[in-house]
Amino acid sequence: MNKHKGLILICVFILAAGIVIFFTRSFLYWNLVLPITQIVWYLVKLLSAIDQKVVWFFLVAIVFIASLVILLRQKSEDSQTAYPDTIHLEDRVTYWERQLENADRDRNYRPALQKKLADLQQSVLGTPEEAEQKEMGLPVERATLFQKISGAGMILINALRPKQPKLVDREFERSLENILDTLESSLETENDK
Repeated sequence: MNKHKGLILICVFILAAGIVIFFTRSFLYWNLVLPITQIVWYLVKLLSAIDQKVVWFFLVAIVFIASLVILLRQKSEDSQTAYPDTIHLEDRVTYWERQLENADRDRNYRPALQKKLADLQQSVLGTPEEAEQKEMGLPVERATLFQKISGAGMILINALRPKQPKLVDREFERSLENILDTLESSLETENDK
């Protein structure tokens, strides 16, 4: 029913426009058609006065620039990085150093680091079954409310104090070294061994 109403409204609009154009064709000719055709005629004459070499040069330049833009957009969309803010290798090293320092200073950062390392390990090892077989977890303690409040206080103190001694957690360091060794050995090729 709605399709028929829409079709009827379109037909009525076209019919009304046709009647208006029929009765005002002289007015439309002098005020709409004639000025448009004169402008188009002047533009055609202006373009025909320009040398063809110049016109083709600009057309080729526009096509070349447009193709470069399209290729660069495709290239940037195809190559995605796990570090959207860090393009260079040095930035990635700095990123991981910052993550490890945060986890070393405060245990509240350890679950986030563990998740990032687990995601990295799963992407390197491939299937989730292989990742479960070789799973190496970092020790994460469940924090009480007092520990969370003291952790927030430590973060505030760390932010206010420049260079403070790091917390030493041997089990955390051993687990981290184990994960990194596993990732390193799984990335080696036969020629490297």
